[in-house]
Amino acid sequence: IAAGVKAIMTAHIYLPALEPTPDLPATLSPRIINQLLREKMGFKGLIVTDAMGMGGVTRLFDTAEAAIRAVKAGVDMILLPPQPEVALKAVVEAVRRGEIAEARINASVRRILEAKASLGLHRCRVVDLEAIDRIVASAEHLDIARQAFEKSLTCVKNEGQVIPLDKRTAKIALWTLSSDPGGYFAGEAFIRAVKKILTPVNIFRADAFTGKGFIEQALTEIREAQVVVIGLFSRLRAGKGSVDLEPRFIELIKKLSTQPRPVVVISFGSPYFLRHFPDVDVYLCAYRYAQEAQQAAARALFGLVPIVGRLPVSIPGCFPRGHGLIIQPRN
Repeated sequence: IAAGVKAIMTAHIYLPALEPTPDLPATLSPRIINQLLREKMGFKGLIVTDAMGMGGVTRLFDTAEAAIRAVKAGVDMILLPPQPEVALKAVVEAVRRGEIAEARINASVRRILEAKASLGLHRCRVVDLEAIDRIVASAEHLDIARQAFEKSLTCVKNEGQVIPLDKRTAKIALWTLSSDPGGYFAGEAFIRAVKKILTPVNIFRADAFTGKGFIEQALTEIREAQVVVIGLFSRLRAGKGSVDLEPRFIELIKKLSTQPRPVVVISFGSPYFLRHFPDVDVYLCAYRYAQEAQQAAARALFGLVPIVGRLPVSIPGCFPRGHGLIIQPRN
């Protein structure tokens, strides 16, 4: 917000610390949208819901009630309601009977028009198809993504100053562990980026389907490694139930942490993974599994770029929000 973000999308998640009403998603909560985001945090931009057809809303609210609640909570734009005509009619009727003030609607309309004007949509309402290849994934945009991932990368722990690794002498075992079915190649961009800098002595990939025997075999193949580098992946997706790690991966990292060689863990997802194995030597947070995030982590691991990020959240029992070690690049 302080940096001038123009729009924020709400999430249909239940936050009892902020909204005590049972099962009321943040999208429909005046406490979270109006009182926290608008008034306390001072956000003046556009507030857009996530898709209103998701179960976090439809499980308890019909289309009409959800639309009215969203507007009353402070939302400007209702995204993809299951029945758009029903949602529109419900909001119009709520205004007519005085449940929603017309001034409230006007405030949102103004923000929507201002957002459109800032993008020039009042001058050009359609997409120039000829410009898509030039703009989408352009070198300029990819460079911005690279900078964002590099600057957000956070070093939470670095016991014994293990990193940055010295590519001239380091012998590493490089593992990628994905808690997602079919995530065997989740860390392929990370592996490729590391191999451009240094050839690992051992590479091991595992996902939710990988058998116990393969993991035990991998443990026997790291004898020559001086450092074990582990990339962790667990994607947030609908219906998954949890973004935590596979319990066997947690136990594996704990076991490795008791051995004499340093263990470097990089989370390409939730920063909270550390609470399972607080004794690892090095813990980095890359926050995302995107290719650019994996490449940035590889560069930082070997000191090609500095690490300057800070934790955006507290890791309970470990480190507070705002913590982050500054790691200077190698000369």
